[in-house]
Amino acid sequence: MAIFEDEGRGFFWGFLLGVGAAVVARQAYSPFRGAVRPLGKAAMRASLTGLEKARDSLALLGEEAEDLMAEVRAEMQAEARDAAASRPGPQDAAASDASSPDAA
Repeated sequence: MAIFEDEGRGFFWGFLLGVGAAVVARQAYSPFRGAVRPLGKAAMRASLTGLEKARDSLALLGEEAEDLMAEVRAEMQAEARDAAASRPGPQDAAASDASSPDAA
């Protein structure tokens, strides 16, 4: 619509439409208020229960991920220690050169 294309005028008309919709919604809501409120509370209760379950699940998942990362780090450190122990050091290399038959 041409009314909504101009930025200034479009905002004005959009604001008026929003206010009008709020007034109409309030009038339409009032007869059903007694029935809608308990339904709203039940929906809120269900969503909060779901939120708590999701938080618990995410906390458990986080703990399991931390345990797994700690286990992998420990394995990596053990592998690094084993690799360092199996490599000949500078003193081991000099001793093996002196004892080898090619050294003479």
